[in-house]
Amino acid sequence: MASSGDGAAAGSTLRSGRSFGGSTVAASRLRYVFDRIDQVARHFRTDGTHARIQFVDGGPSLDARRPVFLEVALRGTARRCYVRGLVGEPVPGGMWLEFDPDASAKTVKLLNAPGRRRGVRVPIDLPARVWTGGAFVSAHIVDLSQAGARLSGLAGKVAIGDDVIVAVAGAALGAPIALGNALVVRGGDDVGVKFTTREVTVRAALERVIATLQNEWKSVREASHPFGCC
Repeated sequence: MASSGDGAAAGSTLRSGRSFGGSTVAASRLRYVFDRIDQVARHFRTDGTHARIQFVDGGPSLDARRPVFLEVALRGTARRCYVRGLVGEPVPGGMWLEFDPDASAKTVKLLNAPGRRRGVRVPIDLPARVWTGGAFVSAHIVDLSQAGARLSGLAGKVAIGDDVIVAVAGAALGAPIALGNALVVRGGDDVGVKFTTREVTVRAALERVIATLQNEWKSVREASHPFGCC
């Protein structure tokens, strides 16, 4: 995901999310609250290259091409999921947001299956150190849950089936925190790992990290589905 550049460049990097690990611009957190799941699909506009949604909360537009984390939530329920994208053109009282072309379908799927994973994945962009068995490798955690994590910067450095150890750091967390042993379960530009540690103190540390990250979502800009829209 690029924090600057033309639309074609942004489209080519949205899927990997790797610029969250390389950009010096912090991702902005936004929330969009809907009343029903069917409204979510109606408000995403897809042209084959991007999925776009208009975020209007009465506030100013953020800088174009700025990375964003968008929480999509259903009013009155615990159902929510997160998508990452970029700020598009400004509109009165808000802005367009751009995502991968399959963002709408993925969002609806996640909202329809809130119990599919153990714990909600929290989108983050924090540096990580990963022990691969022979050395520590620098990476970035793209999202995190009690079950596992997605990391960028590990392509070609680990393989599916590898056992690794993950530690995370960041200003909000203070000193680096060990998240424990993990098994690589997915390869590609972003590597997926499943935590295998059963040690109580390590699991407690993971829970504290997730709680700290979730706390950062308590006061974010929020848009609501317009009454009577659809």
